[in-house]
Amino acid sequence: MVHSGMSANAVPMILTNIRPAVWNSDLKHLMDIDLKCFDDPWDELDWEQLFEDKKKGFCKILIGSCLGIPTGFIVWTETAKSHGRIKRLGVRPMFRGKGVGSKLVEAVETSVLHNGGTEIFVDVTESICYQDGAQLTAWLRHREYLAAAIMSEGGVYNNQIEDLVVFVKHFTEGSLA
Repeated sequence: MVHSGMSANAVPMILTNIRPAVWNSDLKHLMDIDLKCFDDPWDELDWEQLFEDKKKGFCKILIGSCLGIPTGFIVWTETAKSHGRIKRLGVRPMFRGKGVGSKLVEAVETSVLHNGGTEIFVDVTESICYQDGAQLTAWLRHREYLAAAIMSEGGVYNNQIEDLVVFVKHFTEGSLA
């Protein structure tokens, strides 16, 4: 069935509620999504440290849900006036391609812009970028993130030190308009 305004090949967008993650009620969901998304999921101590950093204002964590089902999360940092850096974005496999990741990234972009930021960085380990991440890099380019630099030995993936490919999106005056 094709709904009006939607082509036969279009992927239906799902209603996504985005809110700040809460330690006690969201930890299990965050860890489950992380486990389904990454070969190197963060453990409970990693998440505990992130929530401590969140309390201190060093990072932010959002969780997306559809009809009460947690669908994805995003973790990022912001500096006072310059930029944001997306640390991790995970979307449950069954919800990929339905706009969840885009909604989470849009929420980060809006936050960074409202706080005076002019750019957002996304660090992707080289093996993900070139071996496993053709869809990820295409998605980032579609969202106007461009590969800008390589950080030598800047990341860890599967317990190995790797180079990071740094993607960046620059904003101009009126980007939120």
